Amino acid sequence: MTYDLTVLIAGGGVGGLALAQGLKKQGIHVRLFERQPEGSAAGYRLHMNGDGGTALEALLPPHLFELYLDTSRTDPEHERLVFLDNRLRFLGGRPHLGALVRHRRKDTAVNRSTLRQILLSGLDDVIERGEVVGFEEDASGVTVILADGRRERGDVLVGFDGVHSRVRAQRLPEAAVVDLGLNGIYGRTPLPPDLQRSIVPELLDGFVIVMGPRLLENGVLAMGAFTPRVPVAEAAEARGLFPDLAPVGPYMMLGAGVPESVWSEVGAEPADASPEQLKAALQVLVRGWHPQIVEMVDRATPGDLFLTQLRYVDAPESWTASRVTLAGDAIHGMPPTLGVGANLALRDAQVLAGALVSVRDGRAASVTDAIGDYEREMRSYAFPLLRRAITQEGSASGFTPRGMLRLMRMVGVRRLVRAARSRKNTVGRLVGTEQKRNHS
Repeated sequence: MTYDLTVLIAGGGVGGLALAQGLKKQGIHVRLFERQPEGSAAGYRLHMNGDGGTALEALLPPHLFELYLDTSRTDPEHERLVFLDNRLRFLGGRPHLGALVRHRRKDTAVNRSTLRQILLSGLDDVIERGEVVGFEEDASGVTVILADGRRERGDVLVGFDGVHSRVRAQRLPEAAVVDLGLNGIYGRTPLPPDLQRSIVPELLDGFVIVMGPRLLENGVLAMGAFTPRVPVAEAAEARGLFPDLAPVGPYMMLGAGVPESVWSEVGAEPADASPEQLKAALQVLVRGWHPQIVEMVDRATPGDLFLTQLRYVDAPESWTASRVTLAGDAIHGMPPTLGVGANLALRDAQVLAGALVSVRDGRAASVTDAIGDYEREMRSYAFPLLRRAITQEGSASGFTPRGMLRLMRMVGVRRLVRAARSRKNTVGRLVGTEQKRNHS
C-alpha cells in the first residue's frame, strides 16, 4: 500500500535544496521554507567528492546533474590534499576522502552560488519564503511554526537549517554548538590567465594546505583553484537551459587560520574587523612566504573576504526517532579541516530521500522506522568524520620523512612534540566521552 507524504524542509542551503529536488523527482509532495530564497550562498569554492557527486546524481534530474559537472573545476593532475611549507616545498599529501567514481566525469570542486542556482532550478512550486522557528508534533504529523506566525502541516519535518538550527534546538535541546575559539579568514583572489600561466603547478594541483612558522598557533593557509570546465555563464545556454547562470571567473579560494598575534599586529578585534583589516591580517600572516602566495593575497579584493569562526555541533550519540529529523550542519556541523561538510549534507539528502520513498511505497513499517534507519546510517558515516575534524586525528598522515624534518626545522622539535601530546590528550578525552555515552 502506498502512503501519500508531505515533507517539510527547514532551510534552503545545498542539502535542503538537494533533498527537495530528490523528493520532487520521486513524486513526493515537498515544501521548503527559506528565509531568503533569492539570497546567494555564503562562501565560494566547495570541494566535492564521490559521495557528494553520487548523491547529486541520484537526486537531480539528469540535465541538472550534467550542468553541475560542466560547471565544476577542471580535473587536477592529482586528486589529493597537498601539504606545502611556506616556501612551497612538498611536505606530504593524502588522497581526498570519499567514494571513488569511474563511470562518469569526476567530482572536483564547484562554485557554491553556482551550485545553489542549479539546485534552485525547477523548484518554484516548492520553495516558500519563511523561517521555521518551532514545531508541534503529534502521532499523525508535524505542524511547523514560522517567524511570521503562519502554521503549516506535514507528515515529516527535516531540519536542514544549519549550525544554529532552530529545529535542533527544540528536537535535541541537549545538543550544543561548541566554539573552538579560532578565527579565520575566508575569501578568494582572482586567477586571471597571466597568473595561471606563471603560478607554480603545486598551487593548482588538488587542494593545498600551506603551513607557515606559526602553524601551531593556527597559522595556516588553505588554497583551492576554481577554473571551470565550461565557462559558468555559457554552461546553461550550451545545454539549452535557461535562465543563464551568473558569470564566475576563475579564482583561487583562500582560507586562513589567523593567530591572535596577527590580529594584535593589525590592531583589530576579529569580530569587528573591516574588510580592509581582514586583508591586512592575511598580508601579515604570509609576510616572508613564497612571493606567489604574497602576490595572490595582495591581489585579493577586501570585499571578497569575510571572517569565519570554527565551531561544531556536539550532539548525543543516539536518540529516539520521531517525525522530526535533522541533516547537514544542523546535526554534524564541523570545522572545515576535512573539506567534507557539503558532501555529507548531500549524502544525508540522498539517504533520507531513500528512506522517505520507502515510506511512500509501503516498504517501511512506519514513518518513524524509516527516519530511524536514516539517522542510524547518518550517524555511522558522519559522526566519525566529525570527531576527526575536531581533533585533527590523522592530520600527519601522508607526510614524508623529509616533510617532517622540514616542519621540525620550521617550528621547532620541542613545540611539535608538545603539540602532538596535547592533541593525543584531546583525542583521548573525546573518545572517553563517546564511550561513556555509548554505555549510558
